[in-house]
Amino acid sequence: MKKNTFKTVFFAAGVLMLPLAACKKESVIPNGKTKSKTEIDPAKRPVYQEGIVSHNGFDAFGDIISGYYEFYGPYPGSQYVNGTHPASTTNQTLKGCAASTGNIIYAYKTASGLQVLDGGPIISTVILNSTGTAFTLPIEEIEIHPQTGEVYALVGSSNKSIVSINPSTGFATPLTVNGGSTTIFTGGLMNGYKCGSIAFVPDGFGGSELVFSHESDVYASSGIVSWHFTISGTNLISNVANHRTYAGIPGTVGSGINTTYGNGKLYFARHGSSNPVYSLSLTSNTFASEGFSVTNNNDFGYWKAF
Repeated sequence: MKKNTFKTVFFAAGVLMLPLAACKKESVIPNGKTKSKTEIDPAKRPVYQEGIVSHNGFDAFGDIISGYYEFYGPYPGSQYVNGTHPASTTNQTLKGCAASTGNIIYAYKTASGLQVLDGGPIISTVILNSTGTAFTLPIEEIEIHPQTGEVYALVGSSNKSIVSINPSTGFATPLTVNGGSTTIFTGGLMNGYKCGSIAFVPDGFGGSELVFSHESDVYASSGIVSWHFTISGTNLISNVANHRTYAGIPGTVGSGINTTYGNGKLYFARHGSSNPVYSLSLTSNTFASEGFSVTNNNDFGYWKAF
C-alpha cells in the first residue's frame, strides 16, 4: 500500500487537515431572543499552508525526494526538511513536479522506461500517446492548469513541444502553436537549446496563460526569454505583447531553470543545492531578488492547502 511520508508534522503531499471540533455558544440577537450557533474551536481549525514544492531527485530506495518552502503556515519563510513520495525506480532521468490547490503531482520514469504521473488524486498513471502506446518524448517539466486540472508538459530534446495530459487516463495531446506545427522551440545550428520551464499566470480575465521561459545560444545576451501563450482548445496562441526578456540574472547558463506562479509573483530559480529566488515582472523586462534561497530543485510547483 502506498503512503506519503514527510519528515515534518506539518506538511504532506496533499491537504493536511486537523480534526474539527465544535462547541455551542449562546448569542443575544436584537429582538431579545437567543439563538444557538456552532463555532469552530480556533485550536481545531484546519492548518493552512502555501508555498513552493519540487521534485528534488531520488533517494537510495528510488523514491522521490520532495522539497517544500513555506510562504504561509505555521512557519512562514521556512525551508522544510525533505520528505519522500514512493516511486521505487532505478531510472532517475525524469524529475517533474506540479501543484495546485490541494494537489501535488510528480512525474518520473519507471525502471522499464514508462513515464508516469503520480500523487494528488491519481495513482501511477502511465502517460500515453493518442494510440494508447507509451509516450516516449522526454519530459522536461510539468504544470497543472489552474482552471481545468489538466497536466501540461514541456517535452522534446532540442526541439520543444507542449502536450496536455489527462491525469486520469494518461492520454497526451500535442498542442499546435499559432495554428501551425506542434514545435514551440526549434533547436539547431547556433540555436542550441539550454533549458526551459513552464508556468501558468493569470490572464487578467479570470483565466490563465501559459508562460514558456527558456535559455538558448542566441538568447545569451538577453538571458531568460519568456513567451506567453493563450490556450484555445489544442492550440497555443502567442500573446506577443506579454513576451519578456530578463537579462543579467546571475547563474550558469544551461544549469536548468525553474519557474512557478504564486503569492502574486512569477518565481524563478536555477538548479542547484541552494538557489537564490527571483521574481520576474509580468509587465516589464525586469526581475527582482526575493532575498532568500531555497533548496527546492527540479521543477517548481506552487501548492496551497485549500
